[in-house]
Amino acid sequence: MPLTPDELGRLLDQYWGTLVAWVGWEHAFAEDVVQAAFIKLAAQSPPPLNCPAWLFQVSRRLALNELKATQRRRQREQIANAQRQATRWPPSSLDAEELRATLERLEPQARQIVVARIWGELTFEQIATAVELPKATVWRMYQSAIEQLRCHYEQELEK
Repeated sequence: MPLTPDELGRLLDQYWGTLVAWVGWEHAFAEDVVQAAFIKLAAQSPPPLNCPAWLFQVSRRLALNELKATQRRRQREQIANAQRQATRWPPSSLDAEELRATLERLEPQARQIVVARIWGELTFEQIATAVELPKATVWRMYQSAIEQLRCHYEQELEK
């Protein structure tokens, strides 16, 4: 049988502030973690023998899990941002005529995909529909075209 609302309310009144301070970090984050711990406690049937100790343990575990998830999310965002930066085209130093000449080096379909993605701001799915190719093929063609353009541009800089 789970805790009664009165027992849960008493624990909440007695330990809420202490648990929030114990979890630490940002106040709103700590409150979310402690709230999640109390929700888990309310669902326990039967309740743990030592509810305060259980709350401290679960709050700590939830906070660490959330911290790890936040770190993983930041790493994924940094990797995605680095990939976006790596495929950014055209370099700002190109003028319109140079850009046109550089794009002319690509096969027509690859050029269409690059133009649709960069200047049309279409998703790969939208481009795939437009050119009637699988999305994975469109993505590979785009990556290949960007690499060709980058290599050509770097060769021009070396001259």
